Amino acid sequence: MADPVQLLGPDGAPAAGRSFSAAEGIRLRVTLPAGRRLAEARLSLASADAAEQAVLYPPLQTDAGAADGQTEASWRWAAIDWRHERALTGVIIDARDASTPPRTCAARVKLYSRGHWLPLTPLDALPTGAVQRFPPLAASRLMAEMLVEGDVGGSRSGVPIPGALTGKRIGAILTGQACHVSLAMEDLPPFFAPEGPLPTQAQPVEGLTRILNRYLSDHPGTTEIPLLLRAAGDEAVRVGPFAATLEAPAQADDAAAPPVDPHQARPGEQPWFPPGRAPLQAARLIDPQHQAAQSFAPLPADRSLSSTALRLRPLADAFVGNVRLHALRGDQTVEPPLAEWPLSFGPDSAQSADAVWLRFRLPETVAPAGPWRLTCQATSGALLWYVDDSPRPAPLQSGLARTGQGPWLPLDGPGEAPWLQVEVGLLDTAP
Repeated sequence: MADPVQLLGPDGAPAAGRSFSAAEGIRLRVTLPAGRRLAEARLSLASADAAEQAVLYPPLQTDAGAADGQTEASWRWAAIDWRHERALTGVIIDARDASTPPRTCAARVKLYSRGHWLPLTPLDALPTGAVQRFPPLAASRLMAEMLVEGDVGGSRSGVPIPGALTGKRIGAILTGQACHVSLAMEDLPPFFAPEGPLPTQAQPVEGLTRILNRYLSDHPGTTEIPLLLRAAGDEAVRVGPFAATLEAPAQADDAAAPPVDPHQARPGEQPWFPPGRAPLQAARLIDPQHQAAQSFAPLPADRSLSSTALRLRPLADAFVGNVRLHALRGDQTVEPPLAEWPLSFGPDSAQSADAVWLRFRLPETVAPAGPWRLTCQATSGALLWYVDDSPRPAPLQSGLARTGQGPWLPLDGPGEAPWLQVEVGLLDTAP
């Protein structure tokens, strides 16, 4: 009997334990029973080969023009290009000083990767004439500026400075490691994208369970989750073991007798204003450095505040913070708050992959005398509080955000009067 959850390659066979050349993208898919969610999913990726190859001597360009790599010439700089990103672990710059006795000489090396020239690390100046090795780095081109020992006061200084050397060729030592490997959901930005060459030791794909469950939430009833594996070149990526378990299906009697929710709406509660847009296009970040708040007009006469709800989504496996209800004096909150609720998401929370409405019911209904405000803040972790750009209901005032202990500032978009997605339940207190 086949496993209920499988990772399949483009040919429909299990992908685990196989190697793929992913320069053009390899489409994988996770299959599972319809309507089910994942309790856990584990996957690792690694380079299939890290063996060093023979020294490569690519076509050579110098300040004097193209060179054949066979004849010595005077260089101030020289460059080689091996066309696509490869793992570079060493270089030999065949250049020397023609003086007698020869001066100390070196080369300052830069590597070209993903559209940028960057200095070689950890040291960018290397001796010439011998193989120089360093940890694997991803690059497609190399440029070397020649350095030769200078003079100070008519004597050699011992310090190489830019100058001309007599050079012949430059060799690159490359490995078979895949570079800039990424894993994405369909054609979306990747959720796994380690920089540089991928080691041959298995690298776990962090957060896979949350990513897969988010797709399942957005596509109810699906039996396939599409993944796209990419690499910068033709070097192979090895797909490690894949293991996944399903959440237990809901029992029939669970639906008949759900646990009592202490924050469910009270009987007779009525919404103060209609809900906003369903699509989630923008949100405010809530973390230890960023807070958000929504201000409200005074309640109608003969009405009291019973509950409120915020539309949130956690960004980390664990979040701890709070939601507070404050009366306002001018534009300042009045302490202590009228109500305060702890807010947390645990690693095993069923809500951790989705945007959810979280309702908070007051222990007893209250009727603030004037304007009031809800604030959300974090002590650890991060989440999103979604923003609505539809016409702001009359009971709502400004949506606000602040950084650190700075001032509360109105939201800067989207739309002309953005507000944070919130619901308010009122009870009629008229006799």
